[in-house]
Amino acid sequence: MKPGAVQFLDARRETKQIETAAKTDVTESAAIKPEAFVTADEVAQVLNVRENWVYDQASKGYMPSYKIKGIRRFRWSEIEAWVSTG
Repeated sequence: MKPGAVQFLDARRETKQIETAAKTDVTESAAIKPEAFVTADEVAQVLNVRENWVYDQASKGYMPSYKIKGIRRFRWSEIEAWVSTG
């Protein structure tokens, strides 16, 4: 192998290692961690209200919620934001 070819291959290997490291860093930092859904009962306990009140607020569209296969679920981050806005 020619000396120039060895240098080229070494540089290429370094570039690949840097690209691989960069991809790993981006993947780890950009990883989205899914937030678990909670039930109306759990929301009611934390807010110190009745479960029916939680369902009422959610069904009227006042409280953020999701219907998954006919069952109403909530995300803590959205409930916290909703409570803080008053």
